Amino acid sequence: MLASRPLVFGNLITTYTPAFIAYLEDELGTMEREKYWRLAIEQLPQKIKEEFLGLSYVYGDERVRVQDIVKANTFQLEVGGVKHLAVWPETSRANHACAAK
Repeated sequence: MLASRPLVFGNLITTYTPAFIAYLEDELGTMEREKYWRLAIEQLPQKIKEEFLGLSYVYGDERVRVQDIVKANTFQLEVGGVKHLAVWPETSRANHACAAK
């Protein structure tokens, strides 16, 4: 993906619907979080589920596959002033730098 003009923070560059959104919490244990997140992914339409599960991951531990995919592909967003994690399969495939300058 190449920009056809200079971009600044806040410019709209894609208009996709996220496949996954989760409240950014730290109350659940790893395996309990995985159970709920897998349940959410299983309910996606087949094509979107396959796109999500086909994304890159960090560690390759099948016990926490969904969390691994989220870790490697997540973007943070605010919903009602509360931070959430979101994954857009189309945007996750774009080469990008996560660090803001």
